[in-house]
Amino acid sequence: MIDRDALTLDAADWGRGSAVRVGVVTDFDAGRCRVRVRLAGQDDQAVRTGWLPWATWAAGHLRVWSPPAIGEQCLVLAPSGDLAQALAVPAVFQQAGAFPAPSSNPQHTLLQWDDGGFIRYERDTHRMVLHAPCVVRVDGDLLVSGDVFAGGVSLRKHKHTGVRAGNDTSAGPTGGESPACQ
Repeated sequence: MIDRDALTLDAADWGRGSAVRVGVVTDFDAGRCRVRVRLAGQDDQAVRTGWLPWATWAAGHLRVWSPPAIGEQCLVLAPSGDLAQALAVPAVFQQAGAFPAPSSNPQHTLLQWDDGGFIRYERDTHRMVLHAPCVVRVDGDLLVSGDVFAGGVSLRKHKHTGVRAGNDTSAGPTGGESPACQ
């Protein structure tokens, strides 16, 4: 007697067997938002996908542009094992490879770029740290409810010398240079 439930499970297992694969991004097309992925093998023996769309954090009201890098490990999701419908899901850390995790602290959330820039939120200290190798540029107004410190000087509490008390107003600021990189 044939067990139809067993046949259905076997068919489902067969389809799932090729539905999720780990691969490495080999080619990138920014204009089309597509990547090609090596699923197995090296050089002439490599098994590669066609051009696949890649998943991102958000693509609606908020859109995040963070394209996968050549050599970045990813998952390829292929519904029913069909690579024609596949999607690349980037961002699998390679601790011994080209793209290790930038932190091991579970209290930190971190965005880090390969040129050294980063944004880090530290839940344990309640601090946010923004680091840019060159300059941080704000286009538009900047509203700060706390104090601002630059070079150890408080914007709210610093003192001026050579100013008379009363209704006089001091002259505008002097000195200062524009940053070398803008």
